Amino acid sequence: MIVTTENFNTTINCLAKRDLLFVDLETTGLEPFLGDKICGIAVLAGDQSFYFPFRHIVGGNLPLDYLGKLAPYLSDPSKTYVGHNYKFDLKFLHKEGVPLPAKILDTLIAAHMLDEDSKNLKLKSLGAKFFGKEAAEAESVLDDKLNLFGYGKGDMYRLPATDVAPYAEQDVVLTAKLLKRFEGMLKQENTYELFKSVSEFELLITQMELYGIKLDVDKVKSNLVEATSQINKVGFKIRDMRGYAINPGSPIQVQKWLGIPDSTSRTLERLNRDEARAVLEYRAWSKVKNTYYSPFLKRMDKEHCIHPTFRMTGTVSGRLSCSKPNLHAVPRKSEIYKVKDCIIAREGFTLAEIDYSQAEIRVGSHYARENKMLDMIRAGVDIHTATAKEVGIDRFIAKTLNFSIIYGIGATALAENLNISEKDARKYLDKYNKQFPGFRKLLYDAQNVAKNRGYITMYSGRRRHFTGFEPPYHKAISYLVQGSASEMLRSSMCRIWNELDRDVVRMVLTVHDSILFEIKKGYEDEVIPQILRVMNDQPWCSSPIKSDADVGESWGTMKPY
Repeated sequence: MIVTTENFNTTINCLAKRDLLFVDLETTGLEPFLGDKICGIAVLAGDQSFYFPFRHIVGGNLPLDYLGKLAPYLSDPSKTYVGHNYKFDLKFLHKEGVPLPAKILDTLIAAHMLDEDSKNLKLKSLGAKFFGKEAAEAESVLDDKLNLFGYGKGDMYRLPATDVAPYAEQDVVLTAKLLKRFEGMLKQENTYELFKSVSEFELLITQMELYGIKLDVDKVKSNLVEATSQINKVGFKIRDMRGYAINPGSPIQVQKWLGIPDSTSRTLERLNRDEARAVLEYRAWSKVKNTYYSPFLKRMDKEHCIHPTFRMTGTVSGRLSCSKPNLHAVPRKSEIYKVKDCIIAREGFTLAEIDYSQAEIRVGSHYARENKMLDMIRAGVDIHTATAKEVGIDRFIAKTLNFSIIYGIGATALAENLNISEKDARKYLDKYNKQFPGFRKLLYDAQNVAKNRGYITMYSGRRRHFTGFEPPYHKAISYLVQGSASEMLRSSMCRIWNELDRDVVRMVLTVHDSILFEIKKGYEDEVIPQILRVMNDQPWCSSPIKSDADVGESWGTMKPY
């Protein structure tokens, strides 16, 4: 039913009576921080679905102030709101003045928890999978209408509300059917309570995206000018080396010029020639300009903040991925990569990065029951130096093995990483496994469990499933360890969000095993120990968990706390 000014109050009364509401938005685009707005809102309450139109170009809209009247019914702390990829909707609603609700459930999260390997978790695809092709019937009708005018999916706001409402309402009905189906499947796996916990985490991540990350715009602009200048400078240098202009960003041209089978960074580094070093330098300056500085300026809002998107379904382990821009892939600070210097604290705040120290070694030692490594960790010694002494190898090799062994590294990969022969690599592996046999045993045990049971279970109850064609059983150990480290970070973030004053400490970014905070100046000595206490409090793990804190005015100028 399309909601009008005449039936609005009746509709609102219907929403008020329900504790569970299903919500889906239609928008003018995909970028809430760059000017896109809500076009209409579909809501399912019980067995009644409604469409509230606000910005259809052809008219028939509710007055925009009615969005404010609707807001309390979309953020009532006593209600639970359900959506598919609901973080997207929550950001648009918040930009329109609707506060974040207290309780949500997301069917996208449920679908991912049940099948991490699925390449298509879109609402209509899931509907067709579980309920047949009629689940997308309204979409087919809408597509015909859009095609009639030469419009795409992003142009729905150009159509009358009467054309869009059936499609939007079918979405919330489909979301309700999926929730019912997934609820039974999750309960059968004993992961329904975990699903609710991960949905709570989605609220935290939404708040993090809304808050954003502050940029030093002057530094971004000056770094962009420098990068552009260096790209031209190194480009001319390569032209002089070659005798005529080539595109250093073209793998084929570089391979032909240098006579190499590929132009990967590893191959160019091993070539050890001035020409190869020049290509690497050109690529680095190009990457820092095109991946970071230019997107920073294009994507920042009026307050000079960027709002990266954190995907909760982007990895099979449950670890977050980041895009628009990808701040998980920022290289270490160097003369070329000065990206972290551009990310600063807001006025009146200090940045603090708190990082789990050697999280995967500690978690892996717990699962492997590797007592010798556990004793070294508990003693607080330098793990890599102690490993080198135990095995009788160089510290660098010991460090490489410590970080690689839980991924089931073989002699070939180790040889390539260390640039040594496979014979020597196998010798190092044999010596390591003799001293620390628990890791190799865990490797085989995890594989066998994955094969025999079809899944492995992390400490939190989260499962990693192994189904389909040629499941990656050999990666079971890395999924177990990496997934558990990710779950540890997630649970710690939720505790920090719930236990600490959100006006004093705010999470702005998470990168793998670390969290970047803004802490109100003057509160660092009070807050940082509290954060460390929460992050290190992991009673499930027999290996002591340790975190390190760094503080500074920018991400690139941090010093140990």
